[in-house]
Amino acid sequence: SWEIPKAARYITVTQKLDAIVCLGVLVKGETNHYEYICDAVSKALMNLQINTAIPIVFGILTCQTQEQADARAKGNKSHAADWARSAVEMAMLRASQMGKAEGEQKTKIGFGGFVENPAKEGGPAAPKERKIGFN
Repeated sequence: SWEIPKAARYITVTQKLDAIVCLGVLVKGETNHYEYICDAVSKALMNLQINTAIPIVFGILTCQTQEQADARAKGNKSHAADWARSAVEMAMLRASQMGKAEGEQKTKIGFGGFVENPAKEGGPAAPKERKIGFN
C-alpha cells in the first residue's frame, strides 16, 4: 500500500480521468509499521485529491488479521461496489461543479501558461479546452 499514493499521482498527471479508486490491503503485524503506513497513505491520498481536484476513493482495507481481510475483500462483505459507486458519484459532482457540459472537453487544472484570450495577444486561437490555474 505504500506505493499507492505515488501510483495515483502518476495517473493524475494527464487529467484524462474522472476519478481514481485506490485498492489495497494492510494487515496489522507485530510492530507499529502498520499504523505508520495507514496514516501516511491516507494522508497522501487526501492531499492528492485536494491538490488535483480529482476524486480519489480510499479502497484500502485496514485489517487486524488476514481472515478479516479475506472476509472484507470477498463475497457479500466486499466493498468494491460501494467504492465504484462513490467514484462515479464524485466524478459526476466534480463535472457538474466545474461547469463541464455533456460532450465538452475536460477542464484542465494546473499551473502556468494560462492566457485569457491568446488570439488577442498574437497567439493561436483559444483552444476548446478550458484551463484553470495560475500564471
